[in-house]
Amino acid sequence: MEYLKLIGIVIVIVGFALKLDSILIIFLAAVSTALVGGLGVGGLLENLGSNFVSNRSMAIFIIILLVTGTLERNGLREAAADFIRKFKNVTVGKLVCIYVRLTWASAVLPALYVRYFCLWRKAPSPRMTSLRMRTT
Repeated sequence: MEYLKLIGIVIVIVGFALKLDSILIIFLAAVSTALVGGLGVGGLLENLGSNFVSNRSMAIFIIILLVTGTLERNGLREAAADFIRKFKNVTVGKLVCIYVRLTWASAVLPALYVRYFCLWRKAPSPRMTSLRMRTT
């Protein structure tokens, strides 16, 4: 009877194999596992609520779940497939080159931003203030 508590895993595998809605599959797996495990609907909601308050990871999980559902509803999968189809003649070398340039830009651009914008707004150092006072 202990193996019956793993019904959620079976539901997820079968649901993904049949290409059903992923949010619905995860929700059904969670509810069925809670019911078979003896939690009940009230226990499941209480467990989710207490973990939501005590852990930030639970909040992040729920936010990701909501964002994933919204994006899938609005056609993210189809848009991603169309975007990938545009690059029919991309070789591995071109892909690596694009990846290296993007990682370089993501490392350099924040440093340039800090150097250009933040240095101009920097408060004068105490040493510079004391030098100004001596010269006057």
